Amino acid sequence: PACGNILTDEQTFAFSSSQYGSLFVVQTLLAILSSLFSPKINRSIGERQLLRAGLISSAVAMLLLAGSILIPSGSSSRYIAVLSASAFMGVGIGFGISVANVLSATAWSAKPQRGVALLHTMLGLGLTLSPFGVSAGLAVGKWWLAPVSVVLLSIWLAIKLQVVNGEVNSDKTEVASEDSYSIPRGVMLLGVLAYLYGVAEATFSNWCVIYLFDRSEIGIGIAGLVLSGFWAAV
Repeated sequence: PACGNILTDEQTFAFSSSQYGSLFVVQTLLAILSSLFSPKINRSIGERQLLRAGLISSAVAMLLLAGSILIPSGSSSRYIAVLSASAFMGVGIGFGISVANVLSATAWSAKPQRGVALLHTMLGLGLTLSPFGVSAGLAVGKWWLAPVSVVLLSIWLAIKLQVVNGEVNSDKTEVASEDSYSIPRGVMLLGVLAYLYGVAEATFSNWCVIYLFDRSEIGIGIAGLVLSGFWAAV
């Protein structure tokens, strides 16, 4: 979303609104699918390798995004490259977040909710800072420096990754009986609330920079600041 005005700008990527929107459709679908399959993969390779897979997927996504600038403008290959980047980001989200939640709760075994809250606070901080990174790149005429920095950080984390308190025993979370497959009403209500929040978040975060920059002409710096304000509040 922080690169939204770049992707839709006629002088750079010139994506249509439909093309831009499709990036997030693909990302969301891959995030859902990878989340659904992550428990089974986790039992096969363990939390550490699954989290590494998420980090590597995110690195590949940012590498494709940054590298797409090398493809001639107006070429369909440029859209395919960014669409592929969005798909890899979806996999990175699905694998990374699902296991990171478990590991954060394990690290704070006495109060697992504190670990999960801390994790999502850090995620929010990253989202808050991302528009500043893109703006800094634009200031020197090289917006792609922002995704490249994420590539380097993701690779470094994948190499240095150490799981606190060792691997989590996946068998402990195994479903014990058929009765536990039923979804409680409270969970169903939370699911509806999560869906409504998702609609609001996606609408605002994915499009606010584009609308503010293109329609209000307030400047990319202020538009990015608005997006940062949104994520900081979240």
